[in-house]
Amino acid sequence: MSSTRQSDWQLLTANRTVTGSSNQATDYGVIIQTADAPSGALYWKIISVRHLSPAENRGRHNLYLDVIDEAGQRVRNPDLRVAYTWEGRRDQEAALPTPLDKPANEPAGNLDLYQGQIITAWLQGDDLPSDRVVGVHTAHPDEPAEQGNQGNMRFHHSFHVLFQRTVQDVVQAGPDGTTNGNQPPAPPPTPVPATPPTPPSVLTAEQWIGMVTATQLNVRLGPGTEHAQIATLFQGDPVTVTGRIGEWLQVVVNWQQGYVHSAYVQPQGTQTSLTPSTTQAGIYAPPAEQLFVNAASVDTIAGAVATTWNRYGSLLLSHAAQLGIDPSVAVAVLVAESKGQPFGTDGRLIIRFENHIFYHYWGKANEARFRQHFTFDGTTTWQGHQWRADANSGWLPCHANQAVEWQVFDFARQLDERAALYAISMGAPQIMGFNHTAVGYPTAQAMFQAFQADVRHQIASLFQFMTSNGLVDAMQRGDYQTFAQIYNGPGQADYYATLIRQNIAAFATARGATASRGLPPAAQATSRLPMPPSPLPSKPLSEADPALYAAWRTHMIQGFENNQTLFQRTLNGFMRPYWITVGMYGMLFVVGIVAFVVAMILALRPVAAGGGLGPTAVFGSLSGVAFLTFFLSRPLQALEENLQFITWLGIVYNTYWTRLLYIQDLDSVQQELSAASTDALTQLNTLIDKHAARSQARPNLPDIASG
Repeated sequence: MSSTRQSDWQLLTANRTVTGSSNQATDYGVIIQTADAPSGALYWKIISVRHLSPAENRGRHNLYLDVIDEAGQRVRNPDLRVAYTWEGRRDQEAALPTPLDKPANEPAGNLDLYQGQIITAWLQGDDLPSDRVVGVHTAHPDEPAEQGNQGNMRFHHSFHVLFQRTVQDVVQAGPDGTTNGNQPPAPPPTPVPATPPTPPSVLTAEQWIGMVTATQLNVRLGPGTEHAQIATLFQGDPVTVTGRIGEWLQVVVNWQQGYVHSAYVQPQGTQTSLTPSTTQAGIYAPPAEQLFVNAASVDTIAGAVATTWNRYGSLLLSHAAQLGIDPSVAVAVLVAESKGQPFGTDGRLIIRFENHIFYHYWGKANEARFRQHFTFDGTTTWQGHQWRADANSGWLPCHANQAVEWQVFDFARQLDERAALYAISMGAPQIMGFNHTAVGYPTAQAMFQAFQADVRHQIASLFQFMTSNGLVDAMQRGDYQTFAQIYNGPGQADYYATLIRQNIAAFATARGATASRGLPPAAQATSRLPMPPSPLPSKPLSEADPALYAAWRTHMIQGFENNQTLFQRTLNGFMRPYWITVGMYGMLFVVGIVAFVVAMILALRPVAAGGGLGPTAVFGSLSGVAFLTFFLSRPLQALEENLQFITWLGIVYNTYWTRLLYIQDLDSVQQELSAASTDALTQLNTLIDKHAARSQARPNLPDIASG
């Protein structure tokens, strides 16, 4: 083992002297779930969990594990394994237990941590109960190392867990409730308050024009003085009010949304109550010529797509252009998640409370209490969500409507505010609260307040999520399966990928009626293979007609292979003469050198030994002719020109095929193919003419002889 690796391992094992139980990774969402071991029995106890520093990790993404006995020595048991699973794991996805068989100078075992997984790991194989490490994942912010070394990056974080075989403490309670063991008696459950706490201020939508009464009034990014100042208003300035949060007014200033204190704005017209989505629709709508006409009911796919675009098209165009993706993709995701609705009719944020996520962040550590009020399916954890405020009442569905979602959410916040915020998906894009760091917020509370304040924060976060999770390329390629696996989880990837495709098809239909009115070509064109139209607009060709799709795919693959073969043969036609020319020029140069050397030797030898003027003159002349021919024919120039022509040939070839990839209009496909072929032939003819002209410009042997 290298000295560097030994040094790394010393850092990893420095925590073996820990006594008791130490979880130093709580800031990374990791918790320890205690084993249900009988009093006085042996079990595997987690005595240390650490997140590796940048210097220790150096860009890896692993869960390292060590196992020691009661005396602190490494356990060597071939039957002992590390078992593990992850949230959303399906039955067909294997998770084979990992042996603890690494050499003494390495951790006993390790698991690879993959992007999107939230791991739970424990020990099995010797029939002893085991603690579990829960919530291990790699979606944490970058942590650069010192001196420019590779550190911790998003999806490149590692953890170290140390198990010790331990005897469960014997705890006996005395008459006064004290114990003679090492553990205090468990505290009684915290009673549920009769009256729920007051939730954070909620946006109340309004619509009116006001006038600033203060000499100078700061416009802030959020509803409070802790938020950054983004603009300044002066006495007498008019201001458009679009909502209210407590004592703060949501306003629009120069097409920018912000907040001012209500004490310094005097109403100048009739106040009208509106929902935030209605208020913000006019602000963020696309240009008039790009609005979709004849929008159907929002309850239909076509209606939801058209309504979402007409309300928020300008935001979607701006963000999509920055990432180089089609705005229809974002519309499709928003409609799949929430029908494009950021707020309910009461002005509150659209949310969905996920019982299994609340269990992960709170319920595992409070199992009995959680089971009194929440339940979910143990296999498909995103299903079977029920709840009850009273443990003696019957179970109720969690997802009946938004009023119920908020009831469940408010109840959960009484148990644990942070975990409850982590367990809701928010707004039009339905981003989970535990993803707050990935979308640029320091806490889930900050994300919740921003989403409640303005839909633009919701839409910006959708694009930020794509960027943070490396999904931009997948969306550009139309790989919605990969997107859904990360965005919605592996268990629901197929379902949401299909929804996204259906919504994109609906957008394309609506766009077709609008394209003549100015939808930007850059937003319309997405690089893809020319494909026959699907007989069912709501489904891709691969699902609507698998046989036609398979035949088309085979045809396209063969076409590309044939054209690649043709290009390779053409390239070889250039390269073979090129290498022959190189060889001939090399031979000519060698002949000149050899003739020169022979001439020098003969000149130095006496006539009797074969020297003399005659032989020397012959070989000297041969050397001179060889060098004269080599330099006057300028071989380096010829070789450089050949390389240039080869490069130009590649450019012509790639340009031709790039144009073919963008041919999608069946009405003009013949004209576009003809134009592309004609241009390619013209460029090839020009290339041939240039090659011939330059060849004639170089001197050859007849030119040299006649000169």
